[in-house]
Amino acid sequence: NNLVGILSELDCLRAVLGAVYNDSGVGKVQDYMASENLVVAHPNEDIVDVAQDMLRQNKRRRPVVEGGKLIGQITCRQLLKAVRGFNS
Repeated sequence: NNLVGILSELDCLRAVLGAVYNDSGVGKVQDYMASENLVVAHPNEDIVDVAQDMLRQNKRRRPVVEGGKLIGQITCRQLLKAVRGFNS
């Protein structure tokens, strides 16, 4: 359950297009995932701060980590639902 990397939709698209363009195999997840300088959220972190940071970094998802272990992820859609709930 330790987070070792993140494979985004864009990473997958790059892998597939590269394989098609080069007429080669796609490879393994570790060949395409981001594994350095990973940005994560923590369960007790302010949801507005997480949303603002995701906007700044143009990211649609963020892993949620507690005690060094991956416990989930937060998505833009979930953040939008939470913000909508602020107004009710």
